[in-house]
Order: sequence, then C-alpha cells, then structure tokens
Amino acid sequence: ASAASLVGAASASEIFFGPNMTSVTFSFSRALSQQWLPGDEVIVSVADHGANRSSWVMAAQDRDVQVHYLPVKDQRGELDVDALDELLSGKTKLVALTAASNITGTITDLKTVIEKCHKVGAKVFIDAVHLFPHQLVDVQALDVDFLAGSAYKFYGPHLGFLYGKAEWLSSIKPYKVEPAPTYAPHCWETGTLNFEALSA
Repeated sequence: ASAASLVGAASASEIFFGPNMTSVTFSFSRALSQQWLPGDEVIVSVADHGANRSSWVMAAQDRDVQVHYLPVKDQRGELDVDALDELLSGKTKLVALTAASNITGTITDLKTVIEKCHKVGAKVFIDAVHLFPHQLVDVQALDVDFLAGSAYKFYGPHLGFLYGKAEWLSSIKPYKVEPAPTYAPHCWETGTLNFEALSA
C-alpha cells in the first residue's frame, strides 16, 4: 500500500516486489514477451541502463521479435522523442525507456512518449530508478502500463518493485512455482519475500 501510494497507483494489487529492479524486470520481461509473435517489434533506447534495455532485447531475441533503438538527439544525451514517430507502428508491442538517464541525468518527456505509444496500441515500460530520488511519479496521471523502481536508490531497503496496471498484471501469465498464489500481484512474487526489508 505504501509503494502504491508512492507511485500514485489505484490499488496495492498493482504493485509487486522482488530482490532488485534488475531481477524484477528480467523475470517480468520473460512473461510479457510470451504474448509476442515473430515479426512483432519492441523499442528500447541507447541511453537506458542495461537492466532495462538488455532484459527486453534478450526477450525479443528469444521470440524472434525485431528491436529498434531510440537515439539521443544532442550532446546532453536527451532522447529523441520525435524519432518515435518513425519507429512506432502497428507491430510495436512494447516501448521500454528510462525516466531519467543514469549516465547524463536527462529526464524523459514521459507523457509525450506514452501518448505516442498508446496511439498505436503499444504498451510502455518505464525504468524510474534514477528519477525517484529527485521527483515523484504519478502512474495514473501518466497512464503508464508498467513502471519499475529500486527502493535503495532513495534510501530505502535493498529491494525492487514493479507497478503494472491491474488489467495487465491479471491477464499476463507469470512464470511461477506451484505454491505461489494464482492472483495478481502475488503470483508475480517467487519465493518468500524479504519481509525484513519490506518492513523498513
């Protein structure tokens, strides 16, 4: 509930936890990518942290899906959001981008990105790890599909979390072991959580 409040989620059922953002994103990418078919496309950026970019690139390779890279537009390292217009198509299944670059500190115009992506039916996954220490995020106002963060980046415990719209978390089949619940969000959490960290 605290994490849901932090990101402006509609419900605590839209948040799940894992050991870190990298692990949460990697496992989630494997599940979401099962909906992709050969010939589909995903977009990542050249400015993203490897935890976000390579998780989706490897998932795309496994599914025979084409990867496009959103470039930067200047020496400051700002993403060329206008280039999305040429990269997006009806084949685009996912766009995975950083909210703020861990290299340059530049901030992405998330509202514009999300609006462009949703116009073609693409889902949007945002890595907000490096934005959270400096700025709050409202996932409902942004209308973002998925957003990941790391609590330890803003002096919290060492764990990662992922927000997903309820409709998506309940409709995507997770990789999980038999004892895990069958309902979202807990079906996304494998094994016993780090309760000591969660209580901090």
